[in-house]
Amino acid sequence: MYREPYVSPQSLPKEGIADNKPIPMIPQKNEQNSGTPKIYGNRPPLPDSKTMEQIYRSMKNGLRSFKAAAPQRWLRERGLGVQTAGAGYNSGQFHHRKPREFKEALERTGFLRAANVPADGGQTSYRIFGKNSILFPLRDPDNTIVNFYAIPIDGNKSRARYLNPYGLYPGYPQGPVAKLYLCGNIIDAAVLLEAKVLQADEAVIALYDGHFMEQHGEAIARLTKTGLRVIIWIYNTKEQ
Repeated sequence: MYREPYVSPQSLPKEGIADNKPIPMIPQKNEQNSGTPKIYGNRPPLPDSKTMEQIYRSMKNGLRSFKAAAPQRWLRERGLGVQTAGAGYNSGQFHHRKPREFKEALERTGFLRAANVPADGGQTSYRIFGKNSILFPLRDPDNTIVNFYAIPIDGNKSRARYLNPYGLYPGYPQGPVAKLYLCGNIIDAAVLLEAKVLQADEAVIALYDGHFMEQHGEAIARLTKTGLRVIIWIYNTKEQ
């Protein structure tokens, strides 16, 4: 499994934030944020953007299907919609009846993995990332989808996974941001987005289930150059 080094609070940029005072809102490692985030596999190359967009479009359409009553209810119970939170649903059938070339593209992203045991008829069977899960897209600085976070709708939070260690949810903040909210996980960030309480000069990004990654530091460093003054840490220790 890929291991991302923990970034300490002392490594965060201080210039331009709270009159150059230290940032106190990133907690030291403890029982809630020790270890590493749950990444689906070894660190892969950056996935193909076209394939990732195809996956996302399919997952969004899957969530709107009349057969998706359970995932729709899961979102409603958490006060989330489809549009604002950007959620999708993976029923595990995205690759069915698709040409071999497309399945190979999915394998390169890590979304599919060939299983050792063949399916009926001798066809290749696959292990599928995020099967029967709500999926949230993570984006790079160009707003391109580079990653997904999958959380099962059966309530088994321990099976929640990131496809890879790239990107941020809901994305890298664009434009001048004076106040940044750092949420401990994607669900909390999605709820904040859904509440529609953020002002024009405010933004939110989610940690990797409590883990501060290299890209979080990069995003904050960029924002300090365009007027970031306040960072507010939001961390919910309850299960989502």
